[in-house]
Amino acid sequence: MNISLQLARPNSLETAVIAQFKFDGKKRRLGLDVTVPSERWNKGKQRLKVLGSMHVNDRKDCEVLNTLLEAREALIHDVIHELTMDLGKAPGWDQFKEGWKRKLKGRDRASVFHLSFNQMVDEFIEEAPNRTNGKGQRLHQSVASEKIEMNQESKEMLDKASVIFVCQALIDRFPALWGALKNEIKRLNVECEVIPGENPWIRDYMPVDIPDLGLFQFRYAPKYHADPQYRESEVVFVPEHLSRDCIKLNWVMDGGGLLVDDRVVLLSSKFPPPDPSMLDVFQGKHVLTIPVSSNEFTGHLDGLCRLYGRKFLYHDYAKVDISNWQEISDKMTKWGYEPIEIPSAVIEGQDDSAQGVYLNYVIVGEKALVPVSDEVDTAQQRRALVALQKALELELVEIPADECAREGGALHCVMWVNPRGTLNPKTSV
Repeated sequence: MNISLQLARPNSLETAVIAQFKFDGKKRRLGLDVTVPSERWNKGKQRLKVLGSMHVNDRKDCEVLNTLLEAREALIHDVIHELTMDLGKAPGWDQFKEGWKRKLKGRDRASVFHLSFNQMVDEFIEEAPNRTNGKGQRLHQSVASEKIEMNQESKEMLDKASVIFVCQALIDRFPALWGALKNEIKRLNVECEVIPGENPWIRDYMPVDIPDLGLFQFRYAPKYHADPQYRESEVVFVPEHLSRDCIKLNWVMDGGGLLVDDRVVLLSSKFPPPDPSMLDVFQGKHVLTIPVSSNEFTGHLDGLCRLYGRKFLYHDYAKVDISNWQEISDKMTKWGYEPIEIPSAVIEGQDDSAQGVYLNYVIVGEKALVPVSDEVDTAQQRRALVALQKALELELVEIPADECAREGGALHCVMWVNPRGTLNPKTSV
């Protein structure tokens, strides 16, 4: 099916983009819910012009919008395919439009016919305040709240869908790692959503869930990308149903550069806020800036230390690399955390490698997926895993992660866990 993208009002400064295609034997027009600057539109390519002479911010905006247009165009095909499979026949135009609206709202399925129990409960909970009784009267708020609570309790008895997110680049660049992860994800009976893109380090550009405050979307433009050795694509995709709920900040920050829970926010010194007043967004929480070693090119914290319940876990090299580590540890103790040192098995002289780093784990349910290596000292690795299991009191699932660890990141870097999914209640980001 050929889809043509056109501007709704080409003479306006900004305008919506319309998709035109043949459906059910008729020429149809569909709004893509995307607004673009008209002067940048390339009618031949049906995309925005991206020129080297453009200001860097304008160029990035156009690249992001082009990526969104590609995703919308693909979504048209996906909705038709999904509805055809669910209905057993080609959908009508009204059915397609309803499915399209559902997907734009972030629904898991274009059709309601094959929703899982959890998916139906999700939708019921979201729509409950607007439901009416048999007389067409809106339910009293207390009744709606009761229905939400009852269905939430039922929902929590079952595994929730779309828990883990990875980028397609992980599958393409690290096939052995993906093979191990895919098998374990299947065994854990959780779903994994693959988002498009060429940057496997999904943790750094996805939203950050800050307990009690919500989802925060920082600006992804790390300084280390200026070095060709570490450069990754900054044209990244965040699912719309997550993006629209985010508090968006004009603050350059990688997701691996901060650690948060219900009490504290730990910030890497390599990602300072452009204005100190921006720290006010973390209202009610203790905020602590942690210096990082000059050898750590990303400036990330999630390989150095982690928060788990009221435990402050850190790798042994923190005391060597960071001169005031004892002061940091003492402050965490003052705030009610138990500092626990976890051995590492890092390879001497390979500062850019994350091999032998075990705090870059991911927790799903009551299990911790932990990166392991075939290229480090096996005795040191075993000591580290024993100490980590004792600290977490969870079953450790060892995932061979040398493929990505050689490039400086491990499991926490290449996976993002939906905060509304099957998280262990003690888990922090």
